Amino acid sequence: PLTSEQIKHNINKLKGKLAKPVEEMVPPTIPRGITEECKGGNKLNEVALKILDTLKSVWCNPAFGPEFVETMNEGTYVNN
Repeated sequence: PLTSEQIKHNINKLKGKLAKPVEEMVPPTIPRGITEECKGGNKLNEVALKILDTLKSVWCNPAFGPEFVETMNEGTYVNN
């Protein structure tokens, strides 16, 4: 059987393999393509508006119309 010291050593060894500092998980710089795209006066605002417009289209999906919602069981949540 393993002693408590061996178990503690194995756990610490495993933590070292699995746990990474946050700095290692985040790229140090924004990718060049994104930086290039966002340069200029109002480019970031335009990109944000395009993203929001896309989300609006997805959120208001006609497949989830009133007829569909009525067929759902009580407690089921449908976005529309």
